[in-house]
Amino acid sequence: MAERFSCAICLSFSSESKSDYFVSTKGGHIFHYSCIKRVIDRDEFPTCPVCREPLSMATLTRLYGIESPDIEEIPRKNPDAPCDHAFKIVVLGDSGVGKSALLRRFADNEFQPNMVTTIGCDLLFKFVDMGGKTVKLNMWDTAGDEKYRAIIPSYVRNAHAIFLVYSITDIITFNHVQDWLKFANDHGPENAIRVLIGNKSDQESIRMVPTRRGKELGQSEGIPFFETSAKEAHNIEAALRTATAEIMENPDLVQAADNITARSRRRLMYTEYPAEPPPSLSCC
Repeated sequence: MAERFSCAICLSFSSESKSDYFVSTKGGHIFHYSCIKRVIDRDEFPTCPVCREPLSMATLTRLYGIESPDIEEIPRKNPDAPCDHAFKIVVLGDSGVGKSALLRRFADNEFQPNMVTTIGCDLLFKFVDMGGKTVKLNMWDTAGDEKYRAIIPSYVRNAHAIFLVYSITDIITFNHVQDWLKFANDHGPENAIRVLIGNKSDQESIRMVPTRRGKELGQSEGIPFFETSAKEAHNIEAALRTATAEIMENPDLVQAADNITARSRRRLMYTEYPAEPPPSLSCC
């Protein structure tokens, strides 16, 4: 089951305008640009039609590459395939909140209800189209257990986006988000995009963390907030594309990513085509 997109106002993928596109709010709600612009232009103090939080054009993020209700995959299984940009996304959070399931759903469109606990860190990748640019997302799934905490700073150090994940069914994991945010601030780049994720939204019957708590935390920290479900493929694509779009709108992050990619390519070329050794001066 792939994630499907529709506007939260007109409840449709298609728009009256051929040049229309989707945007995301800081609260993780998806609209056609034309639909939400009418709301903002009409009201003196506009609010989100879904959550009633204050809204402005400056708080909207464009979601590139969404050309059909079902997002088409870029079929690239080779991690070294060419791309315009390569961004590093690191996912943090307590053990058991569903970090691995989230990334597996996004990367491979698969859901495994009983995934093995991550040991150390695991890497997944996916190529996405972002406004005509091919972007490779290198997504690092980190272990939530305390015993692996010492190795995670090296993965966070040069991240371009950091996802902070909790489970809506476990209040303790939500309370630990502030600890993970401090961890990200201590070890990650100051300008890296932060995104707050309340996962397992399909388990409404055993919810312990109200949506309001997640929204309030996201607003207080000034970061986007999404409630997601790996099981139902809900809001994962929107969250990853929102983070990617915000990276692409930050020239410093794009330049840092391109510098890393260039260094990697030079190392690869040197490995594949080593310099020829100097001719021997020996007579035998």
